[in-house]
Amino acid sequence: MLVHAATGGVGLAAIQVLRSQGIEVFVTAGSAKKRALLRSMGVAGVASSRSTEFPEVVVLTNGKPIDFVLNSLTSAGMVGASLAALRIGGGFAEISKRDIWSAPAVAMDHPSVNYQLVAFDFLSPQKLQVMLGRLSQALHAGTIKPIASQQSGLIAVRECMREMSGGGHIGKVIVSTAPAPPGLPEAALIVTGGLGTLGKLVATWSVQQVKPARHCPPRHPTFDGPSFIDLNGVL
Repeated sequence: MLVHAATGGVGLAAIQVLRSQGIEVFVTAGSAKKRALLRSMGVAGVASSRSTEFPEVVVLTNGKPIDFVLNSLTSAGMVGASLAALRIGGGFAEISKRDIWSAPAVAMDHPSVNYQLVAFDFLSPQKLQVMLGRLSQALHAGTIKPIASQQSGLIAVRECMREMSGGGHIGKVIVSTAPAPPGLPEAALIVTGGLGTLGKLVATWSVQQVKPARHCPPRHPTFDGPSFIDLNGVL
């Protein structure tokens, strides 16, 4: 199986899952550093995801066309090159959201390929539950492990987004908030746009859901709800 952009979150997860099922994995990655990382993980066939020459590398390493492609590349020529690396009757799973091929377009040039668009946001809750259950069992058994990640605080969100847009990260990027300093409320809610219709509804609902809760007097003559809610009632 060929996994594109294999040092991303999906790619690293796919490598583990496929290997746990005894499937031989071939990969692409965008930089020499990322390709070196994949080789250090024991991946046999590693090629560049920024060149359409990867089918030659994969076929040469494998000795024959591959059975399946997990694609996330959208650059010109990448989908066509991936299809060219497939054996007759092979499968192609597309997980990109933009610049993707339609099933009729694939069928026109590669009628034997089993082409599927995969989008988790369109899967049924029942199917997602089954998949998450299998994932949980595999993590518990140790057959797969949490993927690499890099953590940053909220102050570095802009830099994180810039690195992600340039494909410079490895694994998942996690942006988290720091623990509240001692003496501050452990749970507080700030509703931005609180004078709008949705803001009023959210603020009112929050007060009703969390007890005890206190709020300061309204500061707007047309607003009869809280303008600040302290969920611990410490103010």
